[in-house]
Amino acid sequence: MRLIILILFLNFSFAQSNEYEVVLNKIENQFIAKKDSLPSYISKLKILNSYSSPEEKKTVILYAECFNSLANTNYPEALSQVNELEKLISNTKHKRLEGKIYYLHYLILERVTNYVEAIKYLKKTEKTSLEINDIALLQNCYRSHTMIYLDQKNFDLALKYALKSNEFSKKMNDENLYSSSLSLLGEVYRERGEYKKSEDYFAEAYKLQKRINSKINLAWTLTNWSLLYDDDLIKSLKMELEAQAIWDEYDAENTMSIVNLGNIAWCYKTIAENDSLLHILKPKKNKSETFKIAKSYYNKAITLARQKKNFNSYSFNLIERSYLQYQSGNYKNAFDDLELGYNLKDSIFSQKQKNKIAKLESQKIIDLKNKELEIKNINIENQKKQKWYLISIVSLSVLILIILYFNNKKLKSLNQQLEISNQIKLRFFSILNHDLRSPIANLIHFLTIQKNTPELFDEASKKRLEAKSIKSAENLLNSMEDILLWSKSQMEHFAPRYKKISVNSIFNDTKEHFSSEDKIKIEFEFENSKGIELFTDENYLKTIIRNLTGNAIKALNKIERPSIVWKVWQDENKIFLSITDNGNGADSKQLKGLYDDKEVIGIKSGLGLHLIRDLAKAINCEISVDSKKDIGTTFTLTFN
Repeated sequence: MRLIILILFLNFSFAQSNEYEVVLNKIENQFIAKKDSLPSYISKLKILNSYSSPEEKKTVILYAECFNSLANTNYPEALSQVNELEKLISNTKHKRLEGKIYYLHYLILERVTNYVEAIKYLKKTEKTSLEINDIALLQNCYRSHTMIYLDQKNFDLALKYALKSNEFSKKMNDENLYSSSLSLLGEVYRERGEYKKSEDYFAEAYKLQKRINSKINLAWTLTNWSLLYDDDLIKSLKMELEAQAIWDEYDAENTMSIVNLGNIAWCYKTIAENDSLLHILKPKKNKSETFKIAKSYYNKAITLARQKKNFNSYSFNLIERSYLQYQSGNYKNAFDDLELGYNLKDSIFSQKQKNKIAKLESQKIIDLKNKELEIKNINIENQKKQKWYLISIVSLSVLILIILYFNNKKLKSLNQQLEISNQIKLRFFSILNHDLRSPIANLIHFLTIQKNTPELFDEASKKRLEAKSIKSAENLLNSMEDILLWSKSQMEHFAPRYKKISVNSIFNDTKEHFSSEDKIKIEFEFENSKGIELFTDENYLKTIIRNLTGNAIKALNKIERPSIVWKVWQDENKIFLSITDNGNGADSKQLKGLYDDKEVIGIKSGLGLHLIRDLAKAINCEISVDSKKDIGTTFTLTFN
């Protein structure tokens, strides 16, 4: 499994009522960029004269110094400083700075992987920012919540907070911040397995970040977007190398830079194990050289993670590097890497830790509910009973009217859906009934000949006739089983049920179904060299193919060397499936049932084409037809 860790983006946009807030905003943003400039900003803070009191000046400078300690991974010093900050801020009424200090405390605890305590400070930050309606700080809170729950594999809560983060980034009208919230949604949907949504959000973020030249956010997007392409490692590697070039230029020691190094190593390692991938790797490398490249990236990631005390990346890359150690015969080193990696991982993501974090989230909900109840009780006690009686009566009347209105609306909708469903069921059972006629007719024909004129057949002919009778009966049984199975699964919810199916199996089933056809000796041919599969409803498609084939067979009566060709191919993102006969063709009047809702006559059948048309619509399939006189007819099904 590849490591998924999200970096913290600090994009505060506090109201700049004081000079020092301008400098603090720059410090917070420099924290994820060029850290060597932080001391210069601290020097600026010390010479400003815009503080309201000596205590405020001391608090602001200590806040900046704490950021500097965090940037340099001096976590003991940072923890000591933030604890002192909380003592200082308790004596002031500066709620905005108080919220920032709580968030800083969260950042420090998150970096040392103390997630339980980190969540507590994130809740404090959220509470304070809600009290003063600080949209920027709230946006960061929700983003941080998202990343915590992603690490804990709680994807429902992660999505909840990612959507909130995106909503607040829109309110701030900051394209850079909005692009990072789009990337975050892409990451959450990828983890949830909703890959189409993930691709869309990453692509939108990438396009916006390219336009506004947001390098750090662009690198972040590429690092996480690349993980969508585990089935195309060359593409994934290309994106990760592009991201690493940005990280190396702007912030080589960034948390996500370390993650990206590990991801690059993983790609090279996996490519080395796959000869087909190794062959298309550019520049070309042999297996040994590719393993060596992978190990060099793991070594770099491990060294940086250890220096920055990033235990998530450290444990992951140790575990991954152990495989390469083993492959090269360094068994002791492999064992040491594996043991240390799993010990670290277990300490960070233990079930006990997850339970504590879940408890904190539950406690937050309980506290909110208790507060709502308290406010409600105060309001009830302060109001007169008569007023409440009146409000209750009016509210109840309105509620009843609303319920009646929506129930009536819902009932109409359900009746419409029921009517449509019944019509579709009636048509579908009609066409399935049509599928049973041919095998029944063949069976009756065989049995009648066998009964009335047995003396016309020698022993070999009798055996052949008996075999055909058995085959026809088997086809009838298979058709009946299809109908019974389909009707059982569709009784409550009549709608297509999509799954991946083999086109080969559909055509083999159809060929088997018509194998007892005795009137015409038809040559069946099927072209599917690439083994294409479809994502659709098997019963709908099977019925469409059977009826089109049945119509084709009828069109081949009295044709010399009759043949039916089934063919399936793919062009770009579409799959095409065709059925071609070499009959006499059909005119536009005979084909009208495919396009006219009022037309019910199919080619020489009486009920085929309009039902086929409706079934195709139900599974989002387009049908086209090409019919030439004395040459034949081709029906083509197109699946997007």
